[in-house]
Amino acid sequence: MITLIDALNALGVSAYCKNNDYDTIVWNDPKQAISKEDLNVKVVEMQKAEDAIQYQKDRASAFDPIPEQLDQIYHDIDGWKAKIKAVKDKYPKP
Repeated sequence: MITLIDALNALGVSAYCKNNDYDTIVWNDPKQAISKEDLNVKVVEMQKAEDAIQYQKDRASAFDPIPEQLDQIYHDIDGWKAKIKAVKDKYPKP
C-alpha cells in the first residue's frame, strides 16, 4: 500500500507524518508544502502503478527457481509448461 510518505518521497519533498495522516505532516521546508488534494492524487497514481504490476510479483514468487525449471524442462517439458500455465492463469495480466 502506498503511503503519504511514499508520495512525498516521489515528489522530492522532505517531510514527516504519523499514521499516514495528512494533518500530522511536519514540513522540513514549509515552502514545499503540498495540498492534501494534490498529495492524495499522487498516492492514487502511485497505487494504480503498483497494482498494475502486482501480477508480476505474484508470479515471481509462485514460479519454481530457475535451476528447478531447467531440470523439469529437460525431464518433462510438458509438465513444466502445465506448471507455468497454471501460475499464469492464477495471476493473469490485468
